[in-house]
Amino acid sequence: MSDHPSDQRAYALIVSAREANQLTLEGILRNAGFEAACASVAEVLALHDLVPPRLVVLDDATTRDERRAVQKQLREHPPLVGVPMVVMARESDIDSFSEAIAEGAAAYLRKPVNPEELVSLAMRLTGWSGRGEWTEKRRRIRRPLILQVAVQNRRTRDRYTGQMLDASGGGCRVELDRAIDSGEKVQVVLHNQSGDSTYLGLGAEVRWVTPVAAQRFEHGMRFTGTTALLAGKILGFTPVGST
Repeated sequence: MSDHPSDQRAYALIVSAREANQLTLEGILRNAGFEAACASVAEVLALHDLVPPRLVVLDDATTRDERRAVQKQLREHPPLVGVPMVVMARESDIDSFSEAIAEGAAAYLRKPVNPEELVSLAMRLTGWSGRGEWTEKRRRIRRPLILQVAVQNRRTRDRYTGQMLDASGGGCRVELDRAIDSGEKVQVVLHNQSGDSTYLGLGAEVRWVTPVAAQRFEHGMRFTGTTALLAGKILGFTPVGST
């Protein structure tokens, strides 16, 4: 675990109806150095004094509609408000992926899950902290989103692949292996594990870029045009103060 001051109470919460799955996932995370606890959806919702975890891993075996309802229940459960959630499910189609993200998942993994990929996601999400100009003037919620994306420069038509790291209704942070200059207009398209893309690209403008590692660059992007109106629905968050 990290050096977080409350590490003695920090843990990952595995939510699954199957004990065998609980034990498998608990073993994967504990072997990687995480503290972990397991429970069913009903058990979690019954615990109003639950110590908030750093991460929720939802191992789902229901239909898409049932999963959406479960995600909503967990997302609105007071101890879990704002906690990043990884959703694991059998479906590999783009609609299942899109609906899970729109219902608040920070990442979506198709089962059977690669243990190394789960651990990598858990490390990134538990270490996530919002960046950018966090001031009193910020009016939108920013949340972590570890998603594969393709970014196309509208002027040069060059196309890059990378990861979205977080987003709000106003913009997103994306990591790519190439730097795109500030001021360039781009289109950001989300992809699931199978490489299928969502039906709608998010129009954006690059506002800043900074190197973070060898051949890795973070980009701050501001949504433009109708994207600014649709991002809240697509990416699963709502502007502060809206209904």
